[in-house]
Amino acid sequence: MRNGKRNEGSSLICVVFMVALLSVVSVGYMCMADHNMRYMVRTRKYREARTAAKSIHQSFCEAVSCGESEAMDQIWDMFEEDCGEIREEMEAMEEEESEGEDGEDTEDEGEYGYDWKLLLKERLGEKEYTAVGHGEHEEKDMEVEITLKAVPAKGQAVVRTVVTYSGYHISLAAQILFDNKSGDRIEIPPPEGGSWSEACEAAAFYRTGNGVYRYYEEEEGSDHPGE
Repeated sequence: MRNGKRNEGSSLICVVFMVALLSVVSVGYMCMADHNMRYMVRTRKYREARTAAKSIHQSFCEAVSCGESEAMDQIWDMFEEDCGEIREEMEAMEEEESEGEDGEDTEDEGEYGYDWKLLLKERLGEKEYTAVGHGEHEEKDMEVEITLKAVPAKGQAVVRTVVTYSGYHISLAAQILFDNKSGDRIEIPPPEGGSWSEACEAAAFYRTGNGVYRYYEEEEGSDHPGE
């Protein structure tokens, strides 16, 4: 009888042990499944964030390059205004010199006559114009910030797009060259009076490019679900 009770007790312990072991294994599988599910959700959202960021970024860059961007049009307008101010300044200087010399020709006349575009590049070659735009999509929990920086005198522009989507930050950038010689361009006529109108041609600047020069992803601000 004692042996029978001992055997029953041993069997009961084995059953309890097996049940506990199965419970531990089941919990482990559940944790693994939950982790994998969370990772898959994070990966899907990250891919959606990258896809949305690339689509928005490339569309805006192509618009800038093709001359279809309102933001870039405003920058060109400001650039033309600055060129006009320099033109008026040179005309005023020409008028003062003419009055001072009583209309006599001097060796200094025509100093800028053959380099009107060069003069504009020297005066505005380092001037950067900036336009910043913001947008939100509440249903998709997405925020977008696009920064356009351009140096029209050099025919260059840089676009930076930052997209925040479901907690992920995707930062993209691109370089654009306005080098389409067969496309639209702006022409700034030389100052009037003196030697300017005799030999100087209008300064021309191309408004469009032959495509985006280079796309690249900025490391700073680009999150990954595995991090």
